[in-house]
Amino acid sequence: MEQGYIKLFRSSFRNDLYFAEKFTRYQAWTDLLLLTNYKTRTFMKRGVSITLERGQVLAGEKFLADRWTWSRGKVRRFFDYLESETVQQIIQHKNNVCTYLTILNYEAYQGDGTTDDTTNDTTDGTTNGTTDGTHQRREEGKEEKKKRKTRSKFIIPTEAEVREYCTERGNTIDPQQFISFYTAKNWMIGKNKMVDWKAAIITWEGRNKKDNPTNPLPVVYLQNSKGKKASKEFKTEADMKKYLKKNNYHKDGKSGMWIQQQEEGKQ
Repeated sequence: MEQGYIKLFRSSFRNDLYFAEKFTRYQAWTDLLLLTNYKTRTFMKRGVSITLERGQVLAGEKFLADRWTWSRGKVRRFFDYLESETVQQIIQHKNNVCTYLTILNYEAYQGDGTTDDTTNDTTDGTTNGTTDGTHQRREEGKEEKKKRKTRSKFIIPTEAEVREYCTERGNTIDPQQFISFYTAKNWMIGKNKMVDWKAAIITWEGRNKKDNPTNPLPVVYLQNSKGKKASKEFKTEADMKKYLKKNNYHKDGKSGMWIQQQEEGKQ
């Protein structure tokens, strides 16, 4: 019963049970998906024209706090959680007019024209209870599984691909640093295998802007004197240099990795 999906119509908002009590975090996430634009929409806010693309949603803290019966602080913490490197479900965008979100992998939730787009097939109701209709749905289900399997297959990017994407986005992320960091983690995010390295790049952008508006957060790829490899983050460049000097690390020009040298007289 964990396979496939159901249609959840936006008219669910009108059900008396929908707002009957304070939202859980999962209800809040589902509500965001229901509120998200399924096609490009342009509107005016404070006299400024705002355009939201498919997969984006306005996310005013006060509006959602009232809607979910939460505090504004809880809404803010929830967004930070969804945007965190271990979750990577949204990207937050803020300007002097509004706050809006991009739902990552929106097509995985709403793609293939099966929900919002009004199609001419008859699968949104029953197909008159016919065997042909049941067979059609089975075949569509198999096809959807194949598509999802293809989407979920992760291919490790090359340094050139990361550099090209970073150049395209105009960020300051060091491609070699990015590759080294996740190589040391076996391309894991928390306990889960990475599914989208471009989403990870975007998360790094947000983190770097928050922690250090002009320079990326210092991260180095280390190999200690026993051959163990790991990546390490530092709050500042000065902290990084101090640590490397104190622990006798020297950078290998070929790999870009910092290798710990055995001090003379120590075994």
